[in-house]
Amino acid sequence: MTTSRATLWLLLALALAQALYFYPQLPPQVASHFAADGQPNGWMSRGWFVVVNAAMALLIALVFVGVAAIPWPDGLVNLPHRDHWLAPGRRAETWRTIRRFLDLFACATLLFLLVVFQMTIDANLDGGDGSLPAATLWWLLGGYLVVTTFLTVRLVLRFRRLPAEANRH
Repeated sequence: MTTSRATLWLLLALALAQALYFYPQLPPQVASHFAADGQPNGWMSRGWFVVVNAAMALLIALVFVGVAAIPWPDGLVNLPHRDHWLAPGRRAETWRTIRRFLDLFACATLLFLLVVFQMTIDANLDGGDGSLPAATLWWLLGGYLVVTTFLTVRLVLRFRRLPAEANRH
């Protein structure tokens, strides 16, 4: 198992543990949706809040792992120089690269959700005032977008150019 895949499963386990650990500590009604300024504008029961958070984390992990596990036909794979990268001698390495990208993207998404879930939990616990620190949330979202943009650009650049030896043929 790769480090990125192990990290993905660890983050999923943390998300599920977080939901189970905080379930009994949350009030019966939980602020679960917030306006851009961090003020709550939607609520749900404690049980549904925990189920939705755990289900979102599980769904994200399974979708990313599932997409990577499907043996996609070449015609459905949108890569520059697809014939080169999916040629029999390079196909396995290409798919390893794509799987690693998907694992890292899933890790970034799960980490983002873990922090947002924790911020939401903190807002609902006895010491919380019911609101989210909006500036922190916006910085967190910005950081997530920077990381996912970096990963995407890195993947595109990886396949954009053919290696020098391929250009000689």
